[in-house]
Parts: sequence; structure tokens; C-alpha cells
Amino acid sequence: MVRMRVKVEERWYEVEVGEWEGDEVRVLVDEEPVMVRLSDVAQDAQASGLEDGGREASGEDAGDSVVRSPLPGVVLSIDVGVGDRVAAGSRVCVLEAMKMEQELTAPRDGRVKAVRVQKGQNVLIGQMILELE
Repeated sequence: MVRMRVKVEERWYEVEVGEWEGDEVRVLVDEEPVMVRLSDVAQDAQASGLEDGGREASGEDAGDSVVRSPLPGVVLSIDVGVGDRVAAGSRVCVLEAMKMEQELTAPRDGRVKAVRVQKGQNVLIGQMILELE
């Protein structure tokens, strides 16, 4: 499950993106469950070389060592660099999607092994943002 803070028209929401169910994903917005349909976006991701709900087609799942984009958007800021130590839950990146800002956080304590995106870059669902050692 991916946890983030999302800003919509000057209001912040706590959001948890859950499991994929076909072309839908279960999302909790301020602890209220919502089903979100992503069929068009998921098809775009598959056409762009991503598969299986946006996971990179490497055949490996890095789990807690990777921060991935939960939605397509633009990287507004990258708050860490290679070699930086991060704490679980600390902000590592901010994305903008559909005029909403989304803070992405570190899934665990660790050291940044690689940053895979740049400020201003467009990202797809499931695209790797950074990797922890």
C-alpha cells in the first residue's frame, strides 16, 4: 500500500492507494474507501513498456526498496539525492497530477541508492522514482 498526502484546491488529504482489482484500484481518502477506475491510464502505461499495474517489466519486485509513482504526473521536486539517509515516512518527492500535488514518502529507513527521475519529468503509473539500499 502506498501512502501519500494529496493537495486538491488548497486542501490536503491523507491518501492510501491499495490493491489493483482489474482496471480499478482501492483508495482510502481520509480513511474513507473509494474505488478508482484507471483503465485508460493503465492501457497507456502498458503501451509505454510498463506492465502489471504499472510495475516495470524487469521481472523483479523490489518491494520496500523502491518508491514508485502512484499516478501519471510531473515531478515538481526531488527532496533527496544519491547517498542521502531517509527515515520511513519522510518526504522524498512531490508530483503534480491533474492540478493536485502529491507527496511521496520513503517506505522505510535507508540510504538513497538511485534517483531515476528529474525535476520537470513526466512519469507514468508505477514508474520508479527512486531506489533505497
